[in-house]
Amino acid sequence: MLGVKPSTVRAWISRKELKAYKMGNRRYITRQQIADFYYQRKSKDYVDMTYANGPVR
Repeated sequence: MLGVKPSTVRAWISRKELKAYKMGNRRYITRQQIADFYYQRKSKDYVDMTYANGPVR
């Protein structure tokens, strides 16, 4: 649905960029949480932390 790898989604969740509910050992993301995430990323104040520390070697 998001068009990215599961590891990317896990990274967003661990950095608290994407909110998710945890039930047992699984995480669930609602459509509203995805919409909020996209809205936040489109704002001018957002900094993508994926490559903030430089390229991975």
